[in-house]
Amino acid sequence: MLYFLFLGCALFPCFFFGCSVWLRRSFPRWSETDVIVISKRHWLVPAYLFLAIPYMVYDICVMYYYHCCKECQEQGTPKLKRHTFSMIWSFFKSERLMVLHHLIVAIIFFPTALFLRRGLGDFLVGCLLMMEMSTPFLSLGKILIQFHLQNTLLYKANGILLLLTFFFCRIAVFPYMYWAYGSQHSIPIYRVPFNIPVFCNLGNILLLLPQLHWFYLLCRKAKCLFYKSRSEKSPSATV
Repeated sequence: MLYFLFLGCALFPCFFFGCSVWLRRSFPRWSETDVIVISKRHWLVPAYLFLAIPYMVYDICVMYYYHCCKECQEQGTPKLKRHTFSMIWSFFKSERLMVLHHLIVAIIFFPTALFLRRGLGDFLVGCLLMMEMSTPFLSLGKILIQFHLQNTLLYKANGILLLLTFFFCRIAVFPYMYWAYGSQHSIPIYRVPFNIPVFCNLGNILLLLPQLHWFYLLCRKAKCLFYKSRSEKSPSATV
């Protein structure tokens, strides 16, 4: 996961700057705006969106399979014999926010970004794709727990990076988009919601609300780990 993260961080800037240099030399009469418009487009954006739609469905299925395995382990049964409505409902209740988030993204956001925006809103799509920046750190944290490395410096450093990337790429990115739109159209940020379509505001709210909830859970977990670490280091804890 980290390999693809670092690869993406290097690929897109290098592609952009390389394309910009080539266009300036090949078309000297073009303005800087013309160069930037061509340089910032890349076939990987729609390709990623097409790839991400089945991934969302796959991820729901994998989460359900994990839920079934966990239920069987708790009940002492080696294998789930059949899938019942109660089992499916139990999974939905325990992961309802994540399931709804995946369905909204797969059914509404990705098709809108692919077919309905008519080539507009590249900046918006790019900002929203940045939300996945925190995913590698989240996955790495779970892997470290699986190997019982949650008390290591690597786990703590990964937790800090997770909180930072989650806050900036999944929460702060929304007010930043409104600020950038206002700056482009010379209007204050508080007037931006009244100058864009209602479905844009509604879609941003639907995407932001679960991010706030998950960030609260991450902060609460980080707080518990911090106080646990302090209590283990205090002299009274060794008595």
